[in-house]
Amino acid sequence: RATASREAAAVADGSAAPSDTAEALRRLQWQYLPAWLLFKAADWMQGPYFHEVYASKRHVATGEPFSDTDVSRLFLAGFVAATLVGTAAGSLVDSRGRRAGCVLYAAAAGAAAASVVCERPELLLAGRVVGGIGTSLLAAAPEAWLCAEHARLSLPAASLGGIFGWAYFGDSLVAIASGQVASRAASAGGPQAPFLASLPLLAAGAALASPP
Repeated sequence: RATASREAAAVADGSAAPSDTAEALRRLQWQYLPAWLLFKAADWMQGPYFHEVYASKRHVATGEPFSDTDVSRLFLAGFVAATLVGTAAGSLVDSRGRRAGCVLYAAAAGAAAASVVCERPELLLAGRVVGGIGTSLLAAAPEAWLCAEHARLSLPAASLGGIFGWAYFGDSLVAIASGQVASRAASAGGPQAPFLASLPLLAAGAALASPP
């Protein structure tokens, strides 16, 4: 950490050589991009199967399958949670730590994904609420981490756009690959399988994003 601080100070006061600036930029890219793409891969794997996994559930008391109304209520709970937390997510991430916010996203998304194995409606509802919170954190924490670290290192402004460009280009490729993996997982293990398969991705992303 002391070495990183000295590098940041050198870049900030203009004493860093171009090679030092390039090295700092390269390190930032390799810190951010793998974590971001792992998070997005997990998100893409889950997305297409939300309705199917909830529609496959049955009420414990009656044995009746979940109706479209039941599924809609679960979706609504997630949307409401995302909306409520989304208004405060940015300030929360700024005050509590941007990388910590990424780890919290992974924990929330992982808990929501694991909840799909439950049969009790209240646990499924709690999972959707936690998942909605995770959605807000995904929209706020990773980009806040990147922008703050880029500013701390005083890297060239144009390089930030380059990192975002690679991030969203990679995201498009990850979306395709994740869809293929999720489809095979669902075919082999049912609609719960893509959610469970996303857990290692979330864990790996959290490990990469963890504060030093």
